[in-house]
Amino acid sequence: IINAESKYKDVYIVGSSDTGSNNYEANKNKYGDAIYETSSSYVSSNSWNIDYSYMPNSSNPSFPRGGYYNDGTDAGAFNFSYSHGGANLSSSFRPAVIVTK
Repeated sequence: IINAESKYKDVYIVGSSDTGSNNYEANKNKYGDAIYETSSSYVSSNSWNIDYSYMPNSSNPSFPRGGYYNDGTDAGAFNFSYSHGGANLSSSFRPAVIVTK
């Protein structure tokens, strides 16, 4: 993914420091990825339909969508979060976004 042509990936920039809050601020006006379109904050139940959101950082660079089966009302079509990208019993995985420096 990292070496793929730019037409096959969206690149997110790291904020002034590599935190969910700063990364959200640095990328919140990026159109077409459903972050700008569906959320108002980097964390908490601030996505549409009160779905959970949390912006990735380089320590947790994967960008899972939809939530985990045990997220209850925080899960849903507009949920986005961060993950280390490893195995997890409560979710499936496909590469969507990887945060790099």
